[in-house]
Order: sequence, then structure tokens, then C-alpha cells
Amino acid sequence: MAEANRGAIDLDKVVAALEKMAETPNANRVTLIDQLSEPRMKEAIKKALNARYTAKEIAGLLAEQGISITPATFAQYWRKIEREDKGEADTKQAAKSSTNKPRTASAPSEAKANAPAKSEGKPLTQKPKMGGAFDSNNL
Repeated sequence: MAEANRGAIDLDKVVAALEKMAETPNANRVTLIDQLSEPRMKEAIKKALNARYTAKEIAGLLAEQGISITPATFAQYWRKIEREDKGEADTKQAAKSSTNKPRTASAPSEAKANAPAKSEGKPLTQKPKMGGAFDSNNL
């Protein structure tokens, strides 16, 4: 019933409008890391770092230009940007294994599978004794 009240939709017109919208990012949704990742900004930051400026100095300059960021956050974001440039976006996966050997589970042998379970240790015939300041009579 709601569709009866609506006019016909020109699909081509809607698609064209969405594509035009997508040409420019929503300025209200651009994050700090997006700003730092912008190619010209990234190159300028690389040059400053290569000239031995610190994260604190770069963050100070960015603050002067209207980009409020702490040195620690700048350093964290910059490490992430560099990892993404190197193709290591998922560092947990890269750091998970330092060997190239695949992990395989060993199958239990038939002898172990058919053997009766052994109890380990001595059976308890007495209460455990607690040493030190504990007295079993005062518990």
C-alpha cells in the first residue's frame, strides 16, 4: 500500500547521485588516521621523520595546523599506517608463529588408546597437611 503512494524511481538517477556522492569522502566521518594516511600527508610525515623529528614535534606541528593528536596516538597510528603499507595489516597473525613448520596434531597410537588408564600419584589416605601458620584444628 505504501508503494502505491510512491512515484516511479529512476534507478539510473539514484545510482549517478550515489556515485557522485562517493567521489568525495564525508568530511564529518574522516578520522585522524585517514588524514594521516592521505598520500601527500604521509609523504610529508616520512620526510619529517627522516629529518629526525620526533613524534612529539610532529604532533605539535599538527596541533598548530588544527589537527589535535597526542604524540603517543600519532606514533601508534603511524606504526599502523606503516604496517598497512608493508601489507602486514594483521600483526597478530604475523606475530603468531615464528617458524615455518605447520602445526599437526599427533594421532594417539593404538597401544595408548587400548591401554587402561593409570592413576598418577599415591591415593590419598590422610587429610592433606597444611604447614606454616595454618592449624588443621583451627579451620
